[in-house]
Amino acid sequence: MSSLVQSPPEFFGRTIFAEDIRLERSGQFTIVGMFPGSVEVENLPAVLPRMAMLVEFQWRLGALKEKARLAAYMPGMPVEQPIWETTVLPPEPEPSALKKITLAEQGGPFPGELVSRGTSIVNMANIQVAQSGMIQVRAFVADKVFAIGGLYLYVQDNDFSAN
Repeated sequence: MSSLVQSPPEFFGRTIFAEDIRLERSGQFTIVGMFPGSVEVENLPAVLPRMAMLVEFQWRLGALKEKARLAAYMPGMPVEQPIWETTVLPPEPEPSALKKITLAEQGGPFPGELVSRGTSIVNMANIQVAQSGMIQVRAFVADKVFAIGGLYLYVQDNDFSAN
């Protein structure tokens, strides 16, 4: 019987944009004022009083051998000027934990390759917006760039209507 489960890509992720994101003691996230994919501003330039990003990323176990750089860019800003960036080194599970995870995964109805996960929470204030366009979140791994999030900023009368 062939497996129905596709192999995961070597690296992938997503970003949730909101007004505030917190990691609670329980390990759960509290997300307040989640943006649906776009944000309207009255005019440009503008200031976003609060913006948060929950950046989640995953990689196949063993696929990521070096650090990955995560960065967010405002529309029109040069690559050398991210509004946020961090470097992550993928942790690999301890062998005993890996054995338990592997047994659990392979014992399920749709066994697949194992992945490692990471999360970064970013809370920022008074974000300057000079032009409409996409806030882009990118991961840089070796010589590859992965798109892991975007939020469109616009002036409704000028460039886009969400309705």
